[in-house]
Amino acid sequence: MQADAQAGEPLFLEIQRPSEAVVRIVSLLMMAIFILAFALVPVSPWLTLGLGLMALVFWWWIRATCLLTEVRPEGLWIRMAPFPGKLYPKEQIEGWRVHMSYPWGIARKGWAIKKAPGVTVYLAGSAAGIVVGLKGQKGLWLSSRQADQLAKALSKAIPKGRKQAREAIL
Repeated sequence: MQADAQAGEPLFLEIQRPSEAVVRIVSLLMMAIFILAFALVPVSPWLTLGLGLMALVFWWWIRATCLLTEVRPEGLWIRMAPFPGKLYPKEQIEGWRVHMSYPWGIARKGWAIKKAPGVTVYLAGSAAGIVVGLKGQKGLWLSSRQADQLAKALSKAIPKGRKQAREAIL
């Protein structure tokens, strides 16, 4: 375990991607819309180039989208690709618990980073997740298809003295 901590290898790694069927359907639908637009509406070469570039960017975007969650020896790292990631150092993490549904209504689905006063939500579909308490009365809600393993990895990353203090508080 010490070798893993020194090498900086993650204690937990999860990459969540949108459903392949959804990606395929949306890609084919966008392609059909662009083909129909080009066939039915005469356009200038510059507009054609602009629309083609937009289609290419959209195609890349839907394939690059993923929620990457890592528990590292230095803390919890979360990235909603293609955006940059964020490290929540273990010194900021006060506690966590597995949560079985999206906290503000089970009907919520989709992919997003949502912010509200005191909480940041990393939403990836309708998966269950984990609630992480941070210092300063802030928190995270993180979608995870492996919430129990994520909680176990957080337990390994947080020193035992902090874990006992956390349990006394909870």
